[in-house]
Amino acid sequence: MSKQQTQKNMYSSPKPPMGEISCIFTDIIDSTPLWTYNEAAMWEALKLHNDLMRKEMEKFGGYEVKSIGDAFYVVFGNSISALRFCLSAQLSLHIADWPEGVVAYHELNEFFDEGGQEITYKGITVRMGIHFGKPFAADMDPVAHRMDYYGPMINSSARVQSQAEGGEIAISDDFIMELWRCRIPDTFNPTATLTNELRKSILSKEVSLQFFDLKFLGSTALKGVAEQVYITLICSRPGTENFK
Repeated sequence: MSKQQTQKNMYSSPKPPMGEISCIFTDIIDSTPLWTYNEAAMWEALKLHNDLMRKEMEKFGGYEVKSIGDAFYVVFGNSISALRFCLSAQLSLHIADWPEGVVAYHELNEFFDEGGQEITYKGITVRMGIHFGKPFAADMDPVAHRMDYYGPMINSSARVQSQAEGGEIAISDDFIMELWRCRIPDTFNPTATLTNELRKSILSKEVSLQFFDLKFLGSTALKGVAEQVYITLICSRPGTENFK
């Protein structure tokens, strides 16, 4: 058994969810230049990142489909748990004790948000995306011995993630509707048209607006996806290091 397999076996894994699922893709921002800048520091940072992410999966009952390099592919049978996982993971990443070499990379480079404000990174930053739906099929991978999922819904999930930047969580309206159904069932209306006020009302039941901002990107064309998808971003605010 490889060292990586041994590490993964340290974490208990739930049964793979079937039917409709919340699908999450994550990856590290600027991983290639970080590897080039300081391989040893990036290796330590990657191990810390993987350990942190798997602990958060275990905490919220996420099923790790696979990890590829610095990216994770995780699914949940419950939308509330899926969102809580992403929120908690982002906060944990923000306050983690990153290797000095990774911190130094960000200190040597200037990063700006879309408004031109300088962003201060302490270490690894991760973008995440959440989509909801029913995969076309699910099958056990004979090599990894993990359930894998297939179809347009999975492809769309990866494209939703591509709309996020470091420290952000991109979510689709399909996911928000499912969150509404699970989180506030008494008011759920499956035929309702989501407005930004309604999106904010639904998300604020789980997302602390003291520590996160919401940005509404609007209907967005995603590569390889036939119809545009409305994307909302959850972005951590300065001062989130005091959250935990």
